[in-house]
Amino acid sequence: MFDTEVVTGQHGVVEPVRWSEYLPDGLLADMLAQPAHAAVEHREFEALERIGGWDRIIAWAQARQLREISSFIHSAHVRNAGLGASTSQAYDSAVAEVGLMLRVSARTASGRVNDALSLTTLSDEHAAQVEHRVLGKARQQTPGQLRAATRRAVLVADPQAAKDRGEQARRERGVRIWPEPDGMATVSAYLPAADATGVYAVLDEHARRAGSAADERSMEARRADALVDLLVNPTGYASASTTAARNTTVPTVPTGTRPGAPCGPAGATTVCRCACGRCRRGGGVDVRVTVPYTALLGSDELPGELAGYGPIPAAVARDLAVEGHLAAHPHRPGVGAPAGLRHHPLPATSAPRRTGDHPRPNLPVPRLPGAGASLRYRPRHLL
Repeated sequence: MFDTEVVTGQHGVVEPVRWSEYLPDGLLADMLAQPAHAAVEHREFEALERIGGWDRIIAWAQARQLREISSFIHSAHVRNAGLGASTSQAYDSAVAEVGLMLRVSARTASGRVNDALSLTTLSDEHAAQVEHRVLGKARQQTPGQLRAATRRAVLVADPQAAKDRGEQARRERGVRIWPEPDGMATVSAYLPAADATGVYAVLDEHARRAGSAADERSMEARRADALVDLLVNPTGYASASTTAARNTTVPTVPTGTRPGAPCGPAGATTVCRCACGRCRRGGGVDVRVTVPYTALLGSDELPGELAGYGPIPAAVARDLAVEGHLAAHPHRPGVGAPAGLRHHPLPATSAPRRTGDHPRPNLPVPRLPGAGASLRYRPRHLL
């Protein structure tokens, strides 16, 4: 039906088809579904091009599926709310219907719905602005870089809508549990990005301090055990892995340890059983945020950068700045975190003054035309 063997290049030279450069649609899928008939010397090239072509078709199909999911969620949410369901109940019911149709778990269905809603909230005008900012470099970027660039462009295109979505998403924060095979389960926490980054940093720090030379657990396993120990230990329960580690390693606790002081010799990797609380928390953590001064002072809405996460709305960065310690660094607005960023702990800023709706820390205005501030923010819930 289709001639998919080769195309004729310059000077009559036969070349393989470059499927990865075709626009994805149903016709391309029909063409790729035909058997490959490339010459022997072109078979591997042809196979790679067909892989690239199928990848573009998959992305094209997923984009259209996500648009349908978004349309259904909005419609089902209105219908469920009209039946008397609360906002969260209406949303959960709509997600469950998507899961039943796709025959996937609640967690997978929730992830697909979140993707759909996040990708279909822009107006046509703002979507065009995002495409203009992102597509030029898209082919040279990794998927992670492209996602970060897209999120940053969305925040710049419509900062007010991003703020509204953030406030709505914050109201939907929560913790859920899903059963898994082989006697396991998944606990998922939907949190504001700064809090989630802080939680992970606490688990990571605790996991690194709680090991020993004889501990064969992976870091992922240690973080999982740290989650159980930090949350459940106050009730007198400890994870089985931590109990085993304690039985194989005798911690060193100096006599007369004062509250808040580190326990054991410097660099010790023993499991702490003292009551000081510092070791149980891993000594506390800082969450790093970088934000342009212009956004910090409310002059524009350029997004900030949360280390370990990526772009965050300027309004969120300003809220974090009120509670954080700041240090000035040269920074061009819109570029992201400055290279070679280092942190210098500073005294807490004085009480913020408010102008309009935005709290503004009392900071010296920089002389550089493009400057940023590095924030060391410690989530209040983790202190």
